[in-house]
Amino acid sequence: MHKLYKRDNEKLYYREMWYEKENACLVRHHGEVGDEGETEVVSLSLDAEQSTETQVKTQVDSHMADFIKEGMAAGYTPFDDKDKHWLAIQIPLREAVGTHETFDFLKDVEGYVSEKLGWNGLGEMDGHDIGNGKINVFCLVVDAALAVALLQSALSPEYDEWFKHIKIATRPNDSDIDYQLKYAADGDPDFDIF
Repeated sequence: MHKLYKRDNEKLYYREMWYEKENACLVRHHGEVGDEGETEVVSLSLDAEQSTETQVKTQVDSHMADFIKEGMAAGYTPFDDKDKHWLAIQIPLREAVGTHETFDFLKDVEGYVSEKLGWNGLGEMDGHDIGNGKINVFCLVVDAALAVALLQSALSPEYDEWFKHIKIATRPNDSDIDYQLKYAADGDPDFDIF
């Protein structure tokens, strides 16, 4: 996947492209950060019976290079990692130690968060930890305020009992400062990753 960004006045825009092997196509996705944007499917011109992995790779690489060249000409560039923010979603466990239900729930949350952030040009899920009675899901985002607002709505307690005590905190990527709580579903102001 290749993702590029452009700031125009106060708005941030994204464009990304990835290859879908199962459909033998490329997907172009673009829009304003925080919105789902638009999607376009780019078919590869291959003879399904005679195409080789090398031919597919050559076409994909060519389309990707054109995509990057077009984006750069329009003022899009890769987003600098130092300007990104870490976002932590914290969900209390129902029991002292994780169970199969906990891990199934975590897998669902990670998939949902990854989908929400990705389709809105905001970033990606980067991992998790479980300990001290909490699940922490970590994400790297390009706009912390928009990501918090999106996830606050998407992970609302009205959708799942687990979200009644959810907390969302952020910190700059290039800093060692502690996470700053941005949202607590139950209003509890205490937040600690560990």
